[in-house]
Amino acid sequence: MARFLVNVVGGMICLILIVTLVNAATTGCPEEAYEEIIVAPGDTLWSIVRVHGGKGDPRRMIDEIRRLNGLTDARLHPGQKLLLPR
Repeated sequence: MARFLVNVVGGMICLILIVTLVNAATTGCPEEAYEEIIVAPGDTLWSIVRVHGGKGDPRRMIDEIRRLNGLTDARLHPGQKLLLPR
């Protein structure tokens, strides 16, 4: 009887772990939280924030754009895809 309970509890723990991992993998970053744009010739992070940014300090949005897109500097290239926070 004790062995049966250990197997049942072990199975439940495995099931919970699997469900948790699948849930974490599918809810990483919701698509609705970001907007994807294509960089046009002459675009800068400042000009993009001016057009797509909300109210508040533009430097914060620029920092977030750089973090989201793995940018190490402010150089952009025409045709480059960028994720912007909404």
